[in-house]
Amino acid sequence: MWEFPNIGLGEDEAPDRKLTLLLQDLSIQAKPVALGQIRHIYSHFRLELFLFKVGTDNFLAAEGRHHWCTRDELNGLALHGAHKKALKVLTKVGE
Repeated sequence: MWEFPNIGLGEDEAPDRKLTLLLQDLSIQAKPVALGQIRHIYSHFRLELFLFKVGTDNFLAAEGRHHWCTRDELNGLALHGAHKKALKVLTKVGE
């Protein structure tokens, strides 16, 4: 299964601080735009995702760690439930 870049968030942690760490890990220097949040319930846990849109014009992906896709390619990938919901939000933003 494929998924969007993400990072775990503890109960007392701020999403924007963790986002900064994720962007550093991905070598992305861009200003993120908050898109909101979604919730998804699996059989044994609940997941809450804070969604951000980040431009990708100015980054270098660490070789072998990540695969960046076009929007068209994303539609053909197997994503789990929460990331399917995230893709719907991102698609609406891009229209």
